[in-house]
Amino acid sequence: LFPIYATREGFNESQAALLLTVMGIGNMVFQIPIGLLSDRMKDRRTMLALMAFAGVCGTLALPLLVDSWILVAALLLFWGGLVSGMYTVGLTHLGSRLKGADLVAANAAFIFCYAMGTIAGPQAVGISMDVAGTDGFAWALAVFFGLYVVLYAFRFVFRAKQT
Repeated sequence: LFPIYATREGFNESQAALLLTVMGIGNMVFQIPIGLLSDRMKDRRTMLALMAFAGVCGTLALPLLVDSWILVAALLLFWGGLVSGMYTVGLTHLGSRLKGADLVAANAAFIFCYAMGTIAGPQAVGISMDVAGTDGFAWALAVFFGLYVVLYAFRFVFRAKQT
């Protein structure tokens, strides 16, 4: 829904498409550095939480920067790379912690959750844009990323109490 958001915010179709391309370039450019950093970490959950927090910050910054194509492009370059890296780091985390049948089951669950997100996410974002206007785009995405951060915080606290 990003091109719809961008055109509603006043960008023309080619600018909106170029912004989406910049986000894709960020995804491509950041995969190797994120992967290298992830390979050096013992526990990747903190990295995942930091990327989710970057997702929250990026989506909340979007309405503030939308008046400048350059600022939005810079945000999308970094934000797109970090957020897209969550998928790769999440799979890497599973592979480092699980083996055999457990890894297969966890991978299936991971892909199921991803698929559910590709179905529910655009619906939630679209409804949010209908209810709250164009800022609903960022707010809905911030809620999704925020839920991930809350889940991490809950698990971190729960894990700390067990030890």
